[in-house]
Amino acid sequence: MSSFQRVGFPSFFNSFSAGTSDRLLEELDQFFDSQFRMDMIEEQLLARGLRAEKVIQSMLDVPRHRFLPSSYTYSAYDDVSIPLGYQRSVHPPYLTALMIEAADIQPQDRVLEVGTGCGYTTALLSRFRPQQLISIEEVEEFVEDSVSLLKKLGFGEDETLAVMELADLSEGFPPAAPYDAVIVNPPIFNNLPPALFRQVAANGRLIAPIIHEDGLQTLSRFTRMGDDVWVEEILFEQRNPKHINNHEHDD
Repeated sequence: MSSFQRVGFPSFFNSFSAGTSDRLLEELDQFFDSQFRMDMIEEQLLARGLRAEKVIQSMLDVPRHRFLPSSYTYSAYDDVSIPLGYQRSVHPPYLTALMIEAADIQPQDRVLEVGTGCGYTTALLSRFRPQQLISIEEVEEFVEDSVSLLKKLGFGEDETLAVMELADLSEGFPPAAPYDAVIVNPPIFNNLPPALFRQVAANGRLIAPIIHEDGLQTLSRFTRMGDDVWVEEILFEQRNPKHINNHEHDD
């Protein structure tokens, strides 16, 4: 089972923090690259039937641990969602991969990501090199941190990626619509905002996690087959999502 343990971690890990030097960050990258990212692929993605090569390669290419709060770095590749603050979290790796696979992004596509968060999914989406990728976020701190890190790690350098701060994610970003794919990161309660549907192009896909009144959580893909004709596919469902145990970090 690919679960990070404190025993066996290199000594430099104990000094890891938001202000860690570039040298230590490089050593940390090498440490995670050596085993844990591949374990994530094998035990969480391949074991559950995900086979899309581009998705798998993007998950290998992007250092998930660099996008998370430093206190959760050692759990970066575990099969859990991880809190970011502001009542937001990062989905478990499999759910993120499934969302991207469902989006079926092609080079000519225009893509909207609703909820940049820490920028991890943004980085993954940029690896598909769509014609345009717009990511919108309502939390100023998330925008500042994600833009800085994405730039530092070299994602979106071809100027096809734009991260914007907006007051209301439910409105999407109409000026650049329509989009061939819309990926919603924060879970939506019951019903998706109508504005997001209006911004999907013909044959476009809208992918979103939805929390239903009975507590069931689903991941749905809505495909636009006509002006008012949609096909919904439920790709994943669960009642008790796994969250990181904060007590693991008490010491």
